[in-house]
Parts: sequence; C-alpha cells; structure tokens
Amino acid sequence: MAKNILIVDDDPDILSTLRMSLEDENFSVLCAMNGEQALKIMQDSKAPLPVFLDVNMPRLDGLGVLREVQRNAHLHRHVITLLTAGGRTLQNEIVQLMRVLSVDIVWKPFDLKSITLAVTKMEQRLAIKR
Repeated sequence: MAKNILIVDDDPDILSTLRMSLEDENFSVLCAMNGEQALKIMQDSKAPLPVFLDVNMPRLDGLGVLREVQRNAHLHRHVITLLTAGGRTLQNEIVQLMRVLSVDIVWKPFDLKSITLAVTKMEQRLAIKR
C-alpha cells in the first residue's frame, strides 16, 4: 500500500520532478499549486500527511498556510517541510512559525538526496505523532 505525501508548489516542473521521484519510492503523491488547495487536502485527509510546502505561491502562500496550521489544531497532525529559494533568508514570522510548528526546510535548488532525507525525517516524526 502506497503512503500519501503532499507537494505544494506553483512550479509545474518542481511538482513533476518530485512526483516522479516520490512515486518511485512507492508514495501516492497529492499535488496542490497554491495554499488554498493544500489546506483543503490537509483538512480532508483522514491520516496525517508529510507535506512539502513552497513559500512563494499565488493566492495563499506558504506563510499563510503556516498561519492557518497554527490556528487550527486539526492541521497540527501533519508534518511540514518548507521548499524555498528565498535567498537563504526568511521573514521573521516564517522563522517563528517554523519553530512553533517544528517545520524543517529544504533550500531550492535541491537535489533528490535532500528530498529523500527530508521524507525520512517527516516519516519518523509522523510515526512519533501516531
């Protein structure tokens, strides 16, 4: 049985690359191109999800998603890793939410090894939460 994982990014190339890589690792990949779609998937999911979340997106960005996760206890069950180019600097509010919500980060451009390590870490954290 495949495990679910959510990728949230508005770049179709990143979605495609991550989807192929994670499907090769027996994941069932859910995709969202903005934060609104991501929150719907996270809210509707019966099980906690590992989530790769882009910071800069249209409609609702990664910061907006993190704010909603902080406000909604039902969303705390998911484990999030940010994906961002961000010039290796982040807004103070994002950094604070990352601490509060135990969010990790993978910097773009990324290699598949860093994605694999992030997935392993998210799976370990989900196992502890269950």
